[in-house]
Amino acid sequence: MIENNHVPLVTIGLTVYNGAPRIRRALDTVLLQTYGNFELIISDNCSSDATEKICREYEMKDSRIRYVRQAKNLGQVDNLAYVIEEARGEYFLWAADDDWRDPLFLEKLVEALNRHPEHSVAMCSYTNVYPDGEVRNTVILSKAY
Repeated sequence: MIENNHVPLVTIGLTVYNGAPRIRRALDTVLLQTYGNFELIISDNCSSDATEKICREYEMKDSRIRYVRQAKNLGQVDNLAYVIEEARGEYFLWAADDDWRDPLFLEKLVEALNRHPEHSVAMCSYTNVYPDGEVRNTVILSKAY
């Protein structure tokens, strides 16, 4: 693995517990982003499935990824707090093992934040797709900055 001392603009904090069935797709959509100046911190909340094996495989392939396996299950709130505390980026994005992102996702949000430094949050429209493939709700934001 190549050591990465570059401080990224964006930290993606991905928390996971027993996410083996879903995490490859989530990691692939992060790594396919057109905006590449990010670090990905994966905090595994002491999973008992193949999550660790999968995450370590990805960590070996990309120096922007740092995988941390917690020694015990911290609970969801403390696991989320962990990735925030470890973040080095100016911007922070929470992620989960079941999130899929368009390749332009980070590029568009970073672009919006850079254009409007007075803003502290960027958001986009989204669709919830459930494990059975059904789309149950979509949120369309109509005002763009």
